[in-house]
Amino acid sequence: MNNKGYTLIELVVGMFVTTIVVTIVISFLVTNSRSYSYASEETDLQMESQTVMNQLFDMMLEANWVECQNIDANTKALVIYHSTVCDVVFLDKLNSQLYYIPNLSTGSVTSLASIAYAEDENLMGKYVSDVSLYPDSKEELLNQKKITLTVTFQNNSKEFNVARNVKFRNELVSP
Repeated sequence: MNNKGYTLIELVVGMFVTTIVVTIVISFLVTNSRSYSYASEETDLQMESQTVMNQLFDMMLEANWVECQNIDANTKALVIYHSTVCDVVFLDKLNSQLYYIPNLSTGSVTSLASIAYAEDENLMGKYVSDVSLYPDSKEELLNQKKITLTVTFQNNSKEFNVARNVKFRNELVSP
């Protein structure tokens, strides 16, 4: 008997093998896609943290005084005093963003809540969930003449703290 064509068993085995190969290829693609997304997210966070820390370090290096104040539950202000003006960096905890307002008169920072900033024009950094300074007392800062800036960055499930010591070049003068 000369049979031509495929039997039902051959077709089922062929479909089974094809299904296994397709499943392996799809799982490989999904795994690679997740790995790329994870690595990309981490790279974005590291680049943003390095940029923000460098900018803050450069501003603080030439300062005469630095202090961190809570404005309300969702907003913090890092005030960097220079001889006649000051720079203010606002942390919006709800949006995890930093906003930079340069060259304000030192008298205008008495009421930080009244200072307005434009989200697009004054955006300094993203993924920032907290900013802190140590020492946080005036006496300790005057004695040590250096400060530790700690910034917490968070993007989805990734979170890390970056700390940097700043030794002031100018004489410290408490406002």
